[in-house]
Amino acid sequence: MKSIYRVVVSISVLALAMSSLLTFANAAEAKTVTNGDWEITWGGGAASVRNLKTGEKKVLFESLVAKSEEDGQSTYEVLSVVGTIISYSNSWYFEGGAHPSYGTTWSSVDLESPSTNLVALFGEQPVYERLMREPLVQSAIAGVLAERDAQPMPTNWKELVERADGGCFASMGDSLLTDYHFAYRLGGTLVAVQIGLTHGCEVNRGSFTKLGMLYFPIPDQSKADFDRAVKDGVLEDRPFQKTSFNCAKAGTAIEFAICTDAAVAKLDVAMAKQYKAARQAAAGEAKQKIKKDQRAWIETRDRECAAPTNEMLYDGNGEFFATIEACLVKYYENRLAALK
Repeated sequence: MKSIYRVVVSISVLALAMSSLLTFANAAEAKTVTNGDWEITWGGGAASVRNLKTGEKKVLFESLVAKSEEDGQSTYEVLSVVGTIISYSNSWYFEGGAHPSYGTTWSSVDLESPSTNLVALFGEQPVYERLMREPLVQSAIAGVLAERDAQPMPTNWKELVERADGGCFASMGDSLLTDYHFAYRLGGTLVAVQIGLTHGCEVNRGSFTKLGMLYFPIPDQSKADFDRAVKDGVLEDRPFQKTSFNCAKAGTAIEFAICTDAAVAKLDVAMAKQYKAARQAAAGEAKQKIKKDQRAWIETRDRECAAPTNEMLYDGNGEFFATIEACLVKYYENRLAALK
């Protein structure tokens, strides 16, 4: 499998400067929500909060506009607002030194808690299990274990964070727990979380890597916050698609991709019907071969399409797919043709 895990973000100075010219006061761009004791307002590259009890106001961030070619600049964008947790991106460019420095980071802040990491939100074991299934994290851990003899695999989230080393390619460590945003709510009960990792050192400046979606059951104490975010229009709400299996029991990245994409889900249903018909029409060894081929196809599909980023993906033959869903469509179409 040839999977590209690195996404190089080429930052245009002109584009950043133009986007930074948008003012926070622009009513067409501004969005305000009230969550608990906080009024949260953002837009035009800036965000501020006001405590409704104390009246205290605070600017969370504001884009920095370059006044000359020598000046640095950074552009902020809110990624998600759920309850008192605000996640945002920061893309920066600084000219100084022999070479310019540029890149992108994702960050999260909780207005009422010093801790916004995923473990605090979803628990130790669920975070450990989901990160251990993430291909890029697996690759990073395997690289470290290969270099350090007699080190066992991580058995908990603390060991995982200590041993996952993305090198110059991707900054890991605590970033695996803090550099995220809420992408969407799924089926009314799950939340899709995506982690974004900036480069690990300046040799790879500009690199930005999105891990695959991690799906967590929404904690009871947070359900009202997610309901409000959906109602306020600041969080997408995706229903489970009709598939050949129960999406409420989905557990892998591939299964969740099928459950969230209408086109892929439709192909999954068609493939299940065609597979059943082919088995019913066959007998003896032919029937067993169809079953064996189906299992091999599922293994290949899961291996080739389960990339850690939906930005760049190549299959085993070097064919490019823009998204995991595009990869699945191709594999389903091939299998449907083979079952005819």
